[in-house]
Amino acid sequence: MTERDTPSAEDVELAESLLEAWDEGRGTSKSQLEIETWGDATAHGRHFDRFIRTTLGVSTTKPSRQTTRIEALEQQVRTLGQFPTGIEPTHHEIQAQHARSSCGEAIRVWNDPSTRFRTGAFSLLFVTAWNSLALGLLIKGGIEWHMTDRSGNPKVDSNGLLFSRDTMDLVGDAFPGDDHKGLRRNVKYWIDIRNAVAHRHLPALDALVIPKAQAGLLNFEDALVNGFGHEFALADSLTVPLQLSGFRDPTVLASRKKMQAQLPLDVQALLARSTKTTQN
Repeated sequence: MTERDTPSAEDVELAESLLEAWDEGRGTSKSQLEIETWGDATAHGRHFDRFIRTTLGVSTTKPSRQTTRIEALEQQVRTLGQFPTGIEPTHHEIQAQHARSSCGEAIRVWNDPSTRFRTGAFSLLFVTAWNSLALGLLIKGGIEWHMTDRSGNPKVDSNGLLFSRDTMDLVGDAFPGDDHKGLRRNVKYWIDIRNAVAHRHLPALDALVIPKAQAGLLNFEDALVNGFGHEFALADSLTVPLQLSGFRDPTVLASRKKMQAQLPLDVQALLARSTKTTQN
């Protein structure tokens, strides 16, 4: 049998019995199985490895120390937001890096003491990060992310560029089900905040949205790592000083209520709806 042949039922049955007999090195040795099965005493495990791989698609070889080291170095390069030379990133990996970069910029803007448009800039960058993350996951899963017409064909603008669906539609498809309900609510909150602060300077919002920012960042980190691997994590390369400490102090709570009362009525209503939704 060659690697291009479709394995027969007999080969599959033999491969499964050999794999069970070997049991990842805890049973009969590969060499002994080769002698007993094929009368081959010269392959030293290579015949066994090739047969199991081509028949069952299972690797029975351990990577060399050099291979392991190369993989570790490649992971370190990816952790820095780059791709190793000679390795072309896939479309979904590019979107994951866009998401990672945008979230990192959101954190940087928030923590910059000279920032005068903190909540506005954070919400814009954070929503962009979620948009790219959802896109990456949908592309990785082979799920349509373009806006389509009634015939199911992707819509294009006058320049021939494809329209993407709205962020919440993308997030809904990338993170469906009750398990992700809180995640979707948080993303919707930041979309509403982004829209509410457009063209308005509302510094009083900064202290009020910290709990939502902290929760959103934790959601984002979990989704990024679960979807693309630990090498895309932000926590290893960033310190996030967004904290909840002190915000239950009566004096601080009174100050927050006073600041909230100074906000436009539509923004106050947005915050109230969000608090009510969270409690429910």
